[in-house]
Amino acid sequence: MEWRVFVPLPAEGSVSDPLCQEWMQRLQAAMLDLEKGMFASSDVESRDDDYIVVTRHVGLKFRHGKKLEIKFLKHIARNGAERWAKRKFKKSPLDEQISTVVEHLREQGYSNIDAAREQMEKEHTVTVSKSRVNILGTVNQNELEFARINVAFAQNVLPSEAAAPTIRSWVSVAVEGADDGDIQREVHENPVLRRFLGVVAEINNISAQHVDAQVRTNACSVLGGYPLFVQYITGQATAADVEESLLLIQQ
Repeated sequence: MEWRVFVPLPAEGSVSDPLCQEWMQRLQAAMLDLEKGMFASSDVESRDDDYIVVTRHVGLKFRHGKKLEIKFLKHIARNGAERWAKRKFKKSPLDEQISTVVEHLREQGYSNIDAAREQMEKEHTVTVSKSRVNILGTVNQNELEFARINVAFAQNVLPSEAAAPTIRSWVSVAVEGADDGDIQREVHENPVLRRFLGVVAEINNISAQHVDAQVRTNACSVLGGYPLFVQYITGQATAADVEESLLLIQQ
C-alpha cells in the first residue's frame, strides 16, 4: 500500500488569500525540513512520464514516455493509504491498446468502464518531469519517497468548468508498505516524517474551515494519489474530488 501527498509550490506572489499564504508557507517549511532531514544524502533519479487523464481511481502513464502502465485503486484505508493493482503493457500508441486496457479493468472488477474508455479515447495527456529520492524506512522494509515534480507539457487538455491550475511545481511525499499498519508504524517511529504529516493534517483542517473551497481547489490544495493529481493539474478534478482527498489526508 502507499500513502502519498502532493504539496503545491505556487510562484511567489501568485496566492492572494492571506490564510492561504500562511498555509503554504508553513507547509513548505515543513517540507524543506523533511527533505533536509531525511533525503539530502541519497541518490536522485530523474525521468519524464506521460500521464493520461482517466478517472480518480485509474492511473495510466507511459513510463519514460515509452511503456504503458496502469494502476487501479482496489482499497482505501481509513488513514488514507491506498492499495493499487498494477500492470505493464507493451510499447505502442495508446489508441492501439485501449481495448486491452479496458478488458483488464473489467477483469479487475472496475464498474465505470464507459467513462474510462471515453477518457482514454480523448488522450488528454500531461508530461511530468520528476526528480525523486527513495530510501528505506525503519519498519518491515517500508520505502519512503521524496520527489520534486514539474508539469512540463499538456496535450489535448480541455479544462472543465474551472480553469486548469497554473501551478507547475509540486513536491510529492510517499510512504509505501505491505499494509496500512506498517505505514502507521513508520510514521509513529519517524519524528521528522511525523512532524511533516502533522503540519499537513493541521493546516488542512484550518483550511477546510476558513478558506473558500474554490480557492483551495485552484491554489491551495494538498492532494493524495497520482490519478487525482493528474486530474487536478489538467482542470478535470472537481471541488468534491479535492475535498475527499483532504479528508483522507487528515486521517
